[in-house]
Amino acid sequence: MLFSTVMLGSVNTFAATTPDPSTAETPVTAKLTIPNPTKPTPPTGSEGGGDKEEPITGGFGIAYTPASLSGTADLKTTGNQEISLSHPVSTGTPAVTKYNVGVQDKTRKKDQNWQLKASLSWTGDTNNYMAGTSIKTTDGTVKENIAGVLQTANPSEVSAANTELSIGDTEVEVMNAINGQTMNGVYNYQFQNPKLSIPDVTKVSAGDYTGKINWNLSTTP
Repeated sequence: MLFSTVMLGSVNTFAATTPDPSTAETPVTAKLTIPNPTKPTPPTGSEGGGDKEEPITGGFGIAYTPASLSGTADLKTTGNQEISLSHPVSTGTPAVTKYNVGVQDKTRKKDQNWQLKASLSWTGDTNNYMAGTSIKTTDGTVKENIAGVLQTANPSEVSAANTELSIGDTEVEVMNAINGQTMNGVYNYQFQNPKLSIPDVTKVSAGDYTGKINWNLSTTP
């Protein structure tokens, strides 16, 4: 009887040192929000002056674009022709030489993978006189807009597709976010020397033409 009692006590001791259950879970939830940021200010002074604010209301979207571009010229007899474009200013106001389009992305996401593209279209050109035309620009750069002041942008966040653009009826890429990087800023593409490029003036009739640059911001899954 004594032997049996000792063995029973050993079994109970072994069972007590084996936890069951040995793991457990407590659910945790957190709902985090980001307040809508302050509406971005387009660059001013020598870095801008010809841009207009867009009706952005959240943390991601097109914040501002060039307000308008216009030009006047006598068409050549033959060949191609480039016509300088500028933003009209009032008398005594410095001429605008730099134009900006801004994308605000303060989502703080790493998988935005967005692209800003541009195309050119003409209104009421029923005879397609402006077919094949494009707007060419130079000196394209990407910077970060901090409270209206352009500063060097982190090249690992956003990059310019090209320093020179040729915006025609087919979309061209202007700048893009680098996938895997945290987006938390206002990213500014600046260009200079916009010109209307006509490939063959013999196919263009005299007249007043109205068109627009279409800016398109999209994300890729």
